[in-house]
Amino acid sequence: MFYKNRFLMLTLALAMSLTMVFGCSDDDDPTDPGDGGGGGEDPPIENVGSISGIVTRDSGASLGGATVSTGGQTTTTNEEG
Repeated sequence: MFYKNRFLMLTLALAMSLTMVFGCSDDDDPTDPGDGGGGGEDPPIENVGSISGIVTRDSGASLGGATVSTGGQTTTTNEEG
């Protein structure tokens, strides 16, 4: 019984080791687009959407003229914040 359990444990350890070795291989194919690995760069992602809200002071009053920036876009708030 001892040898049977030991054999099963060694077999399981070997299977896990092989899975880790071959499952974590490096992808150096520069012709494979957009997979995140390898030598080529992924194309830029275009984000489309909108952000809305009101910029306020600590007192709760709206803050006009505040500059808000995100993702390369910049805008300035109006007198209503």
